Formats: sequence, structure tokens, C-alpha cells
Amino acid sequence: MTIHSYKSRVIIIDPDDHVRRSLELLINSSEDFIVVHAADSIDDPSRYVDMKPDVVLVDLPYSRSESIDFLREIRSVSCHIQVILYCLHEDNELLLDAIKSGACGYVSKSSNYAELRSFLQLVIDGEATMTSKLASMIIADKELQHGSAFSNVQQQMLNFLSRGKTYIQIGEELSISKSQLRREVKRIYQHINQLHQSGVAAAKRI
Repeated sequence: MTIHSYKSRVIIIDPDDHVRRSLELLINSSEDFIVVHAADSIDDPSRYVDMKPDVVLVDLPYSRSESIDFLREIRSVSCHIQVILYCLHEDNELLLDAIKSGACGYVSKSSNYAELRSFLQLVIDGEATMTSKLASMIIADKELQHGSAFSNVQQQMLNFLSRGKTYIQIGEELSISKSQLRREVKRIYQHINQLHQSGVAAAKRI
């Protein structure tokens, strides 16, 4: 009897034909992932639901408002699709806005395939990573800190990350494994999205 293992389904959106085709070939060569759609521009997010993707890997070379609107629309049609920004230059302000709108992380185009594959698997496993600069921006963000319900562990993690501590160092400080820390980062992102959506909803009622 042949056992068919599940392959995580990936959508690629990138305006660069060479990058998009190379990514598609690399991801499809993996035993763990399969590209179910590849396009050079964003489309109505409701189209993606029928493709049942696990992850949308997207470069957003659009205005900040267009990019954020796209992420919000994906989140409105499905809370299960994981969106990863795939960009050449790290824009921490856009990344924070993107996480508020439902993205689950960022991977640089300068990453090699092994790093990209590891990041895809990490996201699918319910984990996430955070840079020191992003942690500092979260701590400084008035919307997130006003009445924030970050847990004590999450607040300590943000403080440690903002000070440049590694995951190994933070794990030793808090007696938490690296995998547990990355799951906690994912919960922080989810909480940021929930706080932001609550704020947007409240603003609309005024």
C-alpha cells in the first residue's frame, strides 16, 4: 500500500518573473511543499480560498495602503491562511503594519533556499520569529501598549528581544525551549492583530 504524505500548499505572488519561477521550481522540488498558484500580482483574496493554501508567500511592491488592504482582505476571507512577506529590503514599519493586519512574518529575498524552506515549515508548525528592531517597535507602539493584554512572559520576551538577546539566551532566562519561544512569538503576532482589529472596529463605531 502506498502512503501519500501531505504537502503543504503554497501560493507565490511576486512581480519578478525570474524570482517567481525560480521559487516555484525550488518549492515544488521539496517533498514537503507544493505550489498551487503563482502570479505576478495580487488578486481578489476570495479566489485563493478555493485553492486551499497553507501559506501565501508575497512580495508587496505597492503603496503601503494597498498592501495593508490586501492583507486585511485575506484575513477577512480566511483566518487559516498564513501570509509571509517576501521582500528584498526589510521595512520594519511596513512589517509592523502588516502584522497588525494579519501577516505572520517576513523573510528576506537574500535568504537561501534552505533558510526559506525552514521558515515556511516553521510558520506551518505554528511558530514565528521576531527581530530586535521589530520588538522595539512593538514596545514603543502606543496602540499596542495602551491597555495591552500581553502576558508577563510575552512582555519579558519583547524586552529581551529588543535588547538584542538571542533565543537561546531568552530560553535560559525564562526556562523555555526555543520552539516554545517561537510559538509564543506567533501568539504575540496573533494578539497584535486582534488588538488592531478591535481598535479599527471601535473607530468605525465612533
